Amino acid sequence: MDILTKICVVVLVLLVIVAVPVFTTQATMTPAWKKLFRQEEQRRQLSDQAYRNQSVVSNRLQHELGVEKTLREKQARDLSVSLLKAQGDLEKERQKVANLGRKIDAITSRMTELSVGQKEFLARTERLESQISEARKRADSEAQKNIELYNQLKSKTIEFERLEKLAQFLKEELEAQKQIVRDLESRGTATGPKVKAEPGRDKVLVGEIIVWDAKNELASINIGSAKGVEKKMRLVISRGPKFVGYLRIESVELDRAAGVVVDKQLDPSRGDRVESMASLMK
Repeated sequence: MDILTKICVVVLVLLVIVAVPVFTTQATMTPAWKKLFRQEEQRRQLSDQAYRNQSVVSNRLQHELGVEKTLREKQARDLSVSLLKAQGDLEKERQKVANLGRKIDAITSRMTELSVGQKEFLARTERLESQISEARKRADSEAQKNIELYNQLKSKTIEFERLEKLAQFLKEELEAQKQIVRDLESRGTATGPKVKAEPGRDKVLVGEIIVWDAKNELASINIGSAKGVEKKMRLVISRGPKFVGYLRIESVELDRAAGVVVDKQLDPSRGDRVESMASLMK
């Protein structure tokens, strides 16, 4: 039942309510009909006024109903548009969820592959660490061998240089002896004066330079006559494995001596070792 039908029913009910007293009064009307007619006329006017008022109310209600219907239709259309939009958004979200699910599956698969690869990498790493450890052990062993060989080589080098100094000293001694022989032969006599052997040749002497005068090629040592140092004695000067030259003693005191540096290969310096031929050959 629509709103217009409802309004008509209401109007008919009002008319029935108004008409029933009129008809009842007519049925029981007294002879004073004029009075009754006026009363009925007043009732009719009142009914007309009520009808007009009711019509105004009905029209207003009908207008409000139209406005409400238009508003409801607009809301329904808006709701339908919103629903369609929401359905579209929902479909998009479903697609996003599906894409995200596929990505998650791909990531899971990739993580599985990486996990397998990581296990293989760890296994290779352990093997490499084991190989590196063995290589380090071999390297340490080789390094130790190299150190031992180096020490042996160093020792042999020092020994060789000592022997080289000794050989050079012996060579020079031999040349000196040959020169003496030549001098004797040039004099033409076998009974000439004997050549004196070099002083202190058989003495073991070891000391060091305490003063070096580079200008005059003079050096002082920390051993003297108390140790057996004599004038004209020739001592070997060395610095580690290096041959520096010879010191020919010219002045001797109790605890020190001084002389001239000859056959110099390097400039002497304080602390250089000084020793006799017998010490080198010891």
